[in-house]
Amino acid sequence: MEQLTDIQQYNGIVERYRREGCRSNDYLQTRVGDLIARGLLYADCHYSNAYLLERKANCCRMYYYLNDITSPDVLTAPDPVIMLEILYRGNGPFPQAERDYLVAMGFEENLVRDQYAAVYQDLAPASAHGEVEVRPAISVDEVAWAVKMFNDAFDPFSGDYIDESELPTLLQANQVLMAVDGAGDPLGALHQTVERNVAWISHVAVVPAARGRHVGQALVDAFVERNHTSDKSRYMLWVQQQNAAAVAMYRKKGFRYLNKSTLSLIKQP
Repeated sequence: MEQLTDIQQYNGIVERYRREGCRSNDYLQTRVGDLIARGLLYADCHYSNAYLLERKANCCRMYYYLNDITSPDVLTAPDPVIMLEILYRGNGPFPQAERDYLVAMGFEENLVRDQYAAVYQDLAPASAHGEVEVRPAISVDEVAWAVKMFNDAFDPFSGDYIDESELPTLLQANQVLMAVDGAGDPLGALHQTVERNVAWISHVAVVPAARGRHVGQALVDAFVERNHTSDKSRYMLWVQQQNAAAVAMYRKKGFRYLNKSTLSLIKQP
């Protein structure tokens, strides 16, 4: 294992290991320069396979180039907890061979996420939500409350974990929407980003006592309207396949499955 200090090292790995028929989940190319500059990217290269490891707050996220899956490699990493995601088409063959190879290396299946998308003109109009008000977070304390909700509600190793250092940026960029009741008490929150003119839902979480009061729907409705610039405005999200209530809510709103899914796996000590 070595820490990458120059983007040419990364380019050399890609050139050497991206062969015909290679299996790969390396979709971090646009972030390589930043990760190297921050000292967060490592590589563990073997004869036929290469593993790239992004050091995160609570684990390493792994990307790979696999040319030989007949004999499991022994990994070294800067953190004992390693997670990865395999991207695949929902109506195509399941990546069984990759999954089996990684399980033989000590990984265990975690969860499946599906990608959904919508265009504004195809979405159901916003509904009335009674006493639920949705507005941007107005303080670091509110953002911290929301982030704790997100981190407690979702798998901490799936890649969606939010580090405390990100709180000021989330506040300044108005990336957190808060749902509050008539007394101003928080009921839930939504984390959004905008990338290449597409508005993304990253997290939605509702306090247990407020479930059944359409708080999640109120947050999604507000997110849609907040990012509406034309009838062609686009929206995307990933949702856990196992979360039937959330899937039903998004489908009812008008989001449709994009035939793209990920299987996450985790290796722990």
